[in-house]
Amino acid sequence: MLRFIHRDTRQPDAAAFSALRPYTGVLAALLYARGIDTAAQADAFLDPRLDALHDPLLLDGVSDALTLLAQAKAEQWPTVVYGDYDADGVCAAALMTEALRAYGLAVTPHVPLRAEGYGLNLTAVETLAAEYKLMVTVDLGITNAAEVEHAQALGMRVIVTDHHQPGLVPCPADVVIDPVLGGYPFARLCGAGVALKLATALLGAQTALQWLDLAALATVADIVPLLDENRIIVSHGLPLFAKRPGLAALMRAAGCPQPLTAETVAFQLAPRLNAAGRIADANLGIRLLLTRDQAEAETLAKTLDRANTERKQLEAEATAQAEAQAETHDFVTNRMLFVRGEDWNNGIIGLVAGKLNRRYGVPVCAMSEADGCLHGSLRGVEGVNLARCLQACDDLLVRYGGHEMAAGVTLEAEKDEAFRARLEAAVAAAAPEDAFLPVQPYDAPLSFADVDDDLIAMLSKLQPFGTGNPAPVFYTPGAQLVRRRACGAQGAHLQLALRDGARSLDGIAFGMGAQANRLPDAVDAAYTLAKETYMGRESIKCQVQALTPAAESRSHLLHQMPQAAFDDALLRLLRDGLAAFPPDMAGKGALDAELIKAVPYGKTGVVSPVGSETDSGLLTALFTPNGETADKAALLTGRQGTLLIAYTRETAQRVLAAAGDRVDIAMQSPDDPRCFHTLLVQPEPQAIRGCWKNAVLLDGPLTPQDVLLWQRSLPNTTLYLAAQSPALRTAAAAIDAGDAQYRALYKLLSRSTFNSLYQTAQAAALTQAQTLAGLSAFHTLGLIAFSQVPFHYTFLKSHPCSLSESLTLGALRALTAPMEAGKC
Repeated sequence: MLRFIHRDTRQPDAAAFSALRPYTGVLAALLYARGIDTAAQADAFLDPRLDALHDPLLLDGVSDALTLLAQAKAEQWPTVVYGDYDADGVCAAALMTEALRAYGLAVTPHVPLRAEGYGLNLTAVETLAAEYKLMVTVDLGITNAAEVEHAQALGMRVIVTDHHQPGLVPCPADVVIDPVLGGYPFARLCGAGVALKLATALLGAQTALQWLDLAALATVADIVPLLDENRIIVSHGLPLFAKRPGLAALMRAAGCPQPLTAETVAFQLAPRLNAAGRIADANLGIRLLLTRDQAEAETLAKTLDRANTERKQLEAEATAQAEAQAETHDFVTNRMLFVRGEDWNNGIIGLVAGKLNRRYGVPVCAMSEADGCLHGSLRGVEGVNLARCLQACDDLLVRYGGHEMAAGVTLEAEKDEAFRARLEAAVAAAAPEDAFLPVQPYDAPLSFADVDDDLIAMLSKLQPFGTGNPAPVFYTPGAQLVRRRACGAQGAHLQLALRDGARSLDGIAFGMGAQANRLPDAVDAAYTLAKETYMGRESIKCQVQALTPAAESRSHLLHQMPQAAFDDALLRLLRDGLAAFPPDMAGKGALDAELIKAVPYGKTGVVSPVGSETDSGLLTALFTPNGETADKAALLTGRQGTLLIAYTRETAQRVLAAAGDRVDIAMQSPDDPRCFHTLLVQPEPQAIRGCWKNAVLLDGPLTPQDVLLWQRSLPNTTLYLAAQSPALRTAAAAIDAGDAQYRALYKLLSRSTFNSLYQTAQAAALTQAQTLAGLSAFHTLGLIAFSQVPFHYTFLKSHPCSLSESLTLGALRALTAPMEAGKC
């Protein structure tokens, strides 16, 4: 159900491109897609200048903070900088500590252990109040009204610097600095960015330049948009990393390539700095950033590198458990995905939430329990403001904080159920259904003929890439997948080559290895481009972000499937149903509608028969139960919940042509637990998972046992049965080779020994499905002992019997009986 959407819904016209001159072509389109409308704005974006940083005095509270800090300096107040335990909080604490020390204050940084919970905590406040007169928070505090008030009651003065959304109760600190408050020109600074603004106001712009490295690292790590001031900070901060001993040592430990990019910071440096706060003590990170001793820096960097390795192992274990929970989640009914672990390290639950969020495209809350409390980390989707949704749960939470796309919570374990219900309701009400559908944004359509060195050079001008300014994603529909193979550990990734016209591009699709044998030859592809060097040779490669079957290839994919696969699946269903629910008698003829209604499992409705080949109203006829209106009962409303099951190729093709992109296609069983409307072919009922609301047997039922088998596999699903289709009867007739052929097959088996079903079918001049039907009949009649996997048969003692007594053949012939009687 993946949709490709243009990142900018505005359609550039001649006037828009004229306003961007001298920027033209793809570069102009990419700039316009980033909200840049004029050449002057483009100049500022492509050449981020330090003098374009906003005056820090525009931030509400900065002037008051300068006054209070001047008093603290004059009276030499002992000062503590209280930071969060993530990369942003650690960088902000180090930055503020160095800045206040440079100003002349005696400062100690403090970062709590993650087990203490997000934000200020009362125990730490009471301990710190015994030693310090002034507390300056960084990257937290805006939602900790009670803790701030307690600190003041103990004699502390408090300056809160934060960038998160305020809570329902205004923060009572002596000074509050937060860019989301007041009229500051750019509200999306990270915590270290806010600390940098205060340092600039305190010591001047020239002195504050030395902390651009810390602000840049935090800006990338905290996933704030790389626009406006953030873009300037990162652009000028990246070249400074090597000058700080701790960062230089961390770069060596991580094996960072040069030149340093924002992507390298995000995927190699930030995780290592975060690792200390996740599974150890975030103060290790502060020590690394503050040290000027090279030997200490090397030791600390290696410690963080080892912590990151341990973090990855813990994350992998918890993620596997969380994904198992997600597989049973009802994505059709619920918009919020909750997962919970009893022994998950609090430091990795945010990573677990992030992975599930990226995989399923829904808001996720991952929680871990300790000492009767739940610590949770949330990740959201565009259109749902998590910080505001959590305000609806204010009375249920011990503490919480965050912003639109990410947040943290702490609550008593006994309030888990109430919290889930309240938050689910808030999230469901916050956004339209389309917010919960998977989308792949792209920046511009592209022909491979336009991919050259000039394009890559032009793209480099848009760096640094990150949130708000992602690496440009291009879209090429109908590309040919000329080569593909699974690679990496357990075949996790997909190595491929795409062709568009006469030009081919090699590339990689991370995490898509399982699709190596599922994708058709024609695909719609979204990808980024980069130049790579291997053994001294440069080439342009694509990194695929998403692949889906091209629109025209969906029908072609069905057409290419071998008929034997449909026949085998149909026969397997017959055999499985009969084995699971043996009837008292075989060969009873066509299924009786009254018997269907009397089935004791779940609910069953009778659907109007499939129309003719030319029926333009196929879906309306098929999905409207008798006596109900189409708009009330249509099963393809919305995007989720209905499984359309086709036993024959003909029915699948007709429904696909009518439904278009409203349905996905799956073979044997759907592999997406989100239950988007799916057309299922060659089904295996026992393997189907997911919380489906409706299932439709498009070709009708095979036998009463077939219906029972489906209802046992989908016990909470409403099952709709179409009338048995002519295509089903034709398929059943083709599988039944007839008594004469089966008697000949029995004689052949007695004269020869065969090692495979294929070999047996070839010798008997039958299809594999016909051969399997015969072998199954001989087995049920007690003539042979037969195993399909591994293939093996043994003759039993011969006894008088008739092929008409075979349950399998009787069921097949019952399906063809209406045709033979002229009752089509």
